[in-house]
Amino acid sequence: MAGFYKDLRSYIYTQTNSSCNFSRFTQGCVPPNACTVGNLTNQPCPAAQPIGNYTAPFNGQGGKLSGVELSVSMPFAQLTPVLRGFGVVASMSFNRSSIEIRDPDSASSVGSGPIDLPGLSKRVSNLTFYDENGGFEARVSQRKRSDFIGEIGDFAANRKLRYVVGESIVDTQVGYNFGDGSLKGLSLLLQVNNIGDAAYETTQAPVTASSSTRSGAARSCSARTTSSERRRSGPVLPAPAVLKALPGLMQRRLHGP
Repeated sequence: MAGFYKDLRSYIYTQTNSSCNFSRFTQGCVPPNACTVGNLTNQPCPAAQPIGNYTAPFNGQGGKLSGVELSVSMPFAQLTPVLRGFGVVASMSFNRSSIEIRDPDSASSVGSGPIDLPGLSKRVSNLTFYDENGGFEARVSQRKRSDFIGEIGDFAANRKLRYVVGESIVDTQVGYNFGDGSLKGLSLLLQVNNIGDAAYETTQAPVTASSSTRSGAARSCSARTTSSERRRSGPVLPAPAVLKALPGLMQRRLHGP
Protein backbone atom coordinates (compact mmCIF):
# COMPACT_ATOMS: atom_id res chain seq x y z
CA MET A 1 0.00 0.00 0.00
CA ALA A 2 1.33 3.44 -0.90
CA GLY A 3 0.02 6.99 -0.86
CA PHE A 4 1.06 10.34 -2.25
CA TYR A 5 0.25 13.99 -1.72
CA LYS A 6 1.28 16.96 -3.86
CA ASP A 7 0.71 20.66 -3.30
CA LEU A 8 1.07 22.39 -6.67
CA ARG A 9 1.69 26.10 -6.26
CA SER A 10 0.61 26.79 -9.87
CA TYR A 11 -0.45 24.92 -12.99
CA ILE A 12 0.38 26.11 -16.51
CA TYR A 13 -2.54 26.16 -18.95
CA THR A 14 -3.90 28.37 -21.72
CA GLN A 15 -5.56 31.53 -20.44
CA THR A 16 -6.83 34.79 -21.94
CA ASN A 17 -5.77 38.14 -20.50
CA SER A 18 -8.56 40.58 -21.46
CA SER A 19 -6.69 43.66 -20.25
CA CYS A 20 -3.33 43.23 -21.93
CA ASN A 21 -1.57 46.54 -22.71
CA PHE A 22 -0.43 46.70 -26.35
CA SER A 23 0.55 50.39 -26.21
CA ARG A 24 4.18 49.63 -27.08
CA PHE A 25 2.96 48.15 -30.38
CA THR A 26 0.23 50.70 -31.16
CA GLN A 27 2.27 53.80 -30.35
CA GLY A 28 2.58 55.93 -33.48
CA CYS A 29 0.04 53.82 -35.34
CA VAL A 30 -2.00 56.00 -37.72
CA PRO A 31 -5.35 54.53 -38.80
CA PRO A 32 -6.49 54.73 -42.46
CA ASN A 33 -8.41 57.78 -43.65
CA ALA A 34 -11.65 55.89 -44.17
CA CYS A 35 -13.14 52.56 -43.04
CA THR A 36 -16.20 50.48 -43.80
CA VAL A 37 -18.49 50.08 -40.81
CA GLY A 38 -21.29 47.61 -41.47
CA ASN A 39 -22.88 48.66 -44.77
CA LEU A 40 -21.52 52.20 -44.52
CA THR A 41 -18.40 53.15 -46.42
CA ASN A 42 -16.00 56.08 -46.09
CA GLN A 43 -16.54 56.24 -42.32
CA PRO A 44 -13.94 57.70 -39.92
CA CYS A 45 -11.61 54.99 -38.66
CA PRO A 46 -11.38 54.54 -34.89
CA ALA A 47 -8.04 55.05 -33.21
CA ALA A 48 -5.95 51.99 -32.38
CA GLN A 49 -6.95 50.52 -29.02
CA PRO A 50 -3.97 49.81 -26.70
CA ILE A 51 -5.94 47.36 -24.51
CA GLY A 52 -7.03 43.95 -25.87
CA ASN A 53 -7.13 40.17 -25.44
CA TYR A 54 -3.98 38.09 -25.30
CA THR A 55 -4.21 34.28 -25.17
CA ALA A 56 -1.18 32.20 -24.17
CA PRO A 57 -0.03 29.63 -21.58
CA PHE A 58 0.20 31.26 -18.14
CA ASN A 59 0.84 30.10 -14.59
CA GLY A 60 -2.61 29.50 -13.15
CA GLN A 61 -3.87 28.61 -9.71
CA GLY A 62 -2.58 25.30 -8.36
CA GLY A 63 -4.14 22.99 -5.80
CA LYS A 64 -3.90 19.67 -4.00
CA LEU A 65 -3.31 16.30 -5.68
CA SER A 66 -3.46 13.11 -3.63
CA GLY A 67 -4.08 9.41 -3.96
CA VAL A 68 -3.58 5.91 -2.58
CA GLU A 69 -2.46 2.72 -4.35
CA LEU A 70 -3.10 -0.88 -3.33
CA SER A 71 -1.01 -3.63 -4.92
CA VAL A 72 -0.47 -7.36 -4.49
CA SER A 73 1.75 -10.01 -6.11
CA MET A 74 0.77 -13.62 -5.50
CA PRO A 75 2.71 -16.64 -6.88
CA PHE A 76 0.24 -19.55 -6.83
CA ALA A 77 3.05 -21.92 -5.77
CA GLN A 78 2.48 -20.57 -2.26
CA LEU A 79 -0.93 -22.25 -2.38
CA THR A 80 0.03 -25.55 -4.00
CA PRO A 81 3.15 -26.86 -5.81
CA VAL A 82 0.93 -27.98 -8.70
CA LEU A 83 0.54 -24.34 -9.73
CA ARG A 84 4.28 -23.58 -9.71
CA GLY A 85 5.00 -20.84 -12.26
CA PHE A 86 1.47 -19.42 -12.18
CA GLY A 87 0.74 -16.14 -10.42
CA VAL A 88 -1.20 -12.91 -10.33
CA VAL A 89 -0.19 -9.27 -10.00
CA ALA A 90 -2.88 -6.69 -9.25
CA SER A 91 -3.01 -3.03 -8.33
CA MET A 92 -5.59 -0.30 -7.96
CA SER A 93 -5.20 3.41 -7.31
CA PHE A 94 -7.66 6.08 -6.20
CA ASN A 95 -6.84 9.70 -7.07
CA ARG A 96 -8.37 13.08 -6.37
CA SER A 97 -7.45 16.65 -7.19
CA SER A 98 -8.69 20.11 -6.28
CA ILE A 99 -6.98 21.66 -9.32
CA GLU A 100 -9.34 23.23 -11.85
CA ILE A 101 -8.39 24.90 -15.11
CA ARG A 102 -10.06 26.68 -18.02
CA ASP A 103 -9.12 26.11 -21.65
CA PRO A 104 -10.52 28.75 -24.05
CA ASP A 105 -9.28 26.78 -27.08
CA SER A 106 -11.41 23.78 -26.02
CA ALA A 107 -14.53 25.67 -24.96
CA SER A 108 -16.55 24.04 -27.76
CA SER A 109 -15.83 20.54 -26.37
CA VAL A 110 -15.37 20.91 -22.59
CA GLY A 111 -17.14 24.23 -21.98
CA SER A 112 -15.85 27.60 -20.85
CA GLY A 113 -16.11 26.86 -17.13
CA PRO A 114 -13.55 25.19 -14.85
CA ILE A 115 -12.66 21.56 -15.61
CA ASP A 116 -10.70 18.83 -13.83
CA LEU A 117 -6.98 18.27 -14.29
CA PRO A 118 -6.44 16.75 -17.78
CA GLY A 119 -5.25 13.16 -17.90
CA LEU A 120 -6.29 12.30 -14.35
CA SER A 121 -8.62 9.35 -13.74
CA LYS A 122 -10.15 8.94 -10.31
CA ARG A 123 -9.70 5.15 -10.48
CA VAL A 124 -7.04 3.10 -12.27
CA SER A 125 -6.63 -0.68 -11.97
CA ASN A 126 -4.31 -3.31 -13.42
CA LEU A 127 -4.59 -7.09 -13.27
CA THR A 128 -2.25 -9.74 -14.73
CA PHE A 129 -2.26 -13.53 -14.69
CA TYR A 130 0.97 -15.16 -15.77
CA ASP A 131 2.74 -18.50 -16.25
CA GLU A 132 6.56 -18.63 -16.28
CA ASN A 133 8.32 -21.98 -16.37
CA GLY A 134 11.27 -23.56 -18.19
CA GLY A 135 11.81 -20.60 -20.49
CA PHE A 136 8.11 -20.40 -21.41
CA GLU A 137 6.25 -17.21 -20.51
CA ALA A 138 2.56 -16.37 -20.97
CA ARG A 139 0.45 -13.62 -19.51
CA VAL A 140 -3.00 -12.12 -19.94
CA SER A 141 -3.38 -8.55 -18.74
CA GLN A 142 -5.96 -5.82 -18.35
CA ARG A 143 -5.66 -2.15 -17.57
CA LYS A 144 -8.75 -0.17 -16.66
CA ARG A 145 -9.35 3.49 -15.89
CA SER A 146 -12.35 5.67 -15.18
CA ASP A 147 -13.47 8.71 -17.21
CA PHE A 148 -10.99 11.53 -17.67
CA ILE A 149 -10.26 14.62 -19.77
CA GLY A 150 -7.82 13.89 -22.59
CA GLU A 151 -6.09 15.80 -25.37
CA ILE A 152 -6.76 14.86 -29.00
CA GLY A 153 -6.09 16.37 -32.42
CA ASP A 154 -8.91 17.88 -34.46
CA PHE A 155 -9.25 18.00 -38.27
CA ALA A 156 -7.03 21.10 -38.36
CA ALA A 157 -4.28 19.27 -36.43
CA ASN A 158 -4.89 21.47 -33.37
CA ARG A 159 -4.71 19.89 -29.93
CA LYS A 160 -7.97 20.17 -27.96
CA LEU A 161 -9.36 18.75 -24.75
CA ARG A 162 -12.33 16.38 -24.74
CA TYR A 163 -14.08 14.18 -22.21
CA VAL A 164 -12.84 10.59 -22.60
CA VAL A 165 -15.00 7.63 -21.62
CA GLY A 166 -13.36 5.20 -19.20
CA GLU A 167 -11.70 2.25 -20.92
CA SER A 168 -10.77 -1.36 -20.27
CA ILE A 169 -7.99 -2.81 -22.44
CA VAL A 170 -7.01 -6.50 -22.50
CA ASP A 171 -3.64 -7.65 -23.89
CA THR A 172 -1.92 -11.02 -24.07
CA GLN A 173 1.58 -12.23 -24.82
CA VAL A 174 3.42 -15.53 -25.16
CA GLY A 175 7.20 -15.91 -25.26
CA TYR A 176 10.03 -18.37 -25.02
CA ASN A 177 13.64 -17.84 -23.87
CA PHE A 178 16.27 -20.28 -25.10
CA GLY A 179 18.57 -21.05 -22.15
CA ASP A 180 21.01 -23.46 -23.79
CA GLY A 181 22.17 -24.90 -27.09
CA SER A 182 23.05 -22.96 -30.23
CA LEU A 183 20.09 -20.61 -29.69
CA LYS A 184 21.07 -19.67 -26.14
CA GLY A 185 20.27 -16.02 -25.45
CA LEU A 186 17.50 -15.86 -28.10
CA SER A 187 13.99 -14.83 -27.08
CA LEU A 188 10.77 -15.10 -29.08
CA LEU A 189 7.74 -13.00 -28.21
CA LEU A 190 4.21 -12.94 -29.62
CA GLN A 191 1.93 -10.08 -28.51
CA VAL A 192 -1.70 -9.27 -29.20
CA ASN A 193 -2.82 -5.83 -27.97
CA ASN A 194 -6.43 -4.83 -27.31
CA ILE A 195 -7.82 -8.27 -28.09
CA GLY A 196 -11.34 -7.05 -27.38
CA ASP A 197 -11.15 -4.16 -29.92
CA ALA A 198 -12.07 -1.64 -27.20
CA ALA A 199 -12.64 1.78 -28.79
CA TYR A 200 -11.26 5.12 -27.66
CA GLU A 201 -14.49 7.03 -27.05
CA THR A 202 -14.78 10.77 -26.44
CA THR A 203 -17.68 13.16 -25.82
CA GLN A 204 -18.22 16.91 -26.02
CA ALA A 205 -19.79 16.91 -22.57
CA PRO A 206 -19.32 14.90 -19.39
CA VAL A 207 -19.74 11.23 -20.22
CA THR A 208 -23.27 11.13 -18.84
CA ALA A 209 -24.29 12.75 -22.13
CA SER A 210 -25.45 10.59 -25.02
CA SER A 211 -23.47 12.31 -27.77
CA SER A 212 -20.06 10.75 -28.29
CA THR A 213 -17.42 9.97 -30.89
CA ARG A 214 -15.73 6.57 -31.17
CA SER A 215 -12.38 6.12 -32.83
CA GLY A 216 -11.31 2.77 -34.20
CA ALA A 217 -9.60 0.42 -31.79
CA ALA A 218 -5.94 -0.35 -32.34
CA ARG A 219 -4.92 -3.99 -32.36
CA SER A 220 -1.55 -5.39 -33.34
CA CYS A 221 0.14 -8.75 -33.35
CA SER A 222 3.91 -9.06 -33.52
CA ALA A 223 6.73 -11.52 -33.08
CA ARG A 224 10.30 -10.51 -32.46
CA THR A 225 13.59 -11.68 -31.10
CA THR A 226 15.20 -10.00 -28.16
CA SER A 227 18.36 -10.34 -26.10
CA SER A 228 18.63 -12.86 -23.29
CA GLU A 229 17.22 -10.35 -20.81
CA ARG A 230 13.98 -11.68 -19.36
CA ARG A 231 11.04 -9.39 -19.76
CA ARG A 232 8.68 -9.66 -16.82
CA SER A 233 6.88 -6.36 -17.09
CA GLY A 234 3.73 -5.94 -19.09
CA PRO A 235 0.25 -4.57 -19.17
CA VAL A 236 -2.42 -5.92 -16.87
CA LEU A 237 -6.72 -7.61 -16.83
CA PRO A 238 -10.23 -7.78 -15.33
CA ALA A 239 -11.18 -10.89 -13.55
CA PRO A 240 -13.88 -12.01 -16.06
CA ALA A 241 -11.62 -11.78 -19.10
CA VAL A 242 -8.62 -13.30 -17.37
CA LEU A 243 -10.51 -16.18 -15.85
CA LYS A 244 -11.70 -17.10 -19.33
CA ALA A 245 -8.13 -17.47 -20.56
CA LEU A 246 -6.75 -19.09 -17.39
CA PRO A 247 -8.22 -22.62 -17.81
CA GLY A 248 -6.47 -23.02 -21.17
CA LEU A 249 -3.14 -21.98 -19.70
CA MET A 250 -3.57 -24.33 -16.73
CA GLN A 251 -4.51 -27.25 -18.98
CA ARG A 252 -1.38 -26.72 -21.08
CA ARG A 253 0.68 -26.35 -17.92
CA LEU A 254 -0.69 -29.44 -16.16
CA HIS A 255 -1.25 -31.84 -19.07
CA GLY A 256 1.31 -30.60 -21.58
CA PRO A 257 0.77 -29.16 -25.10
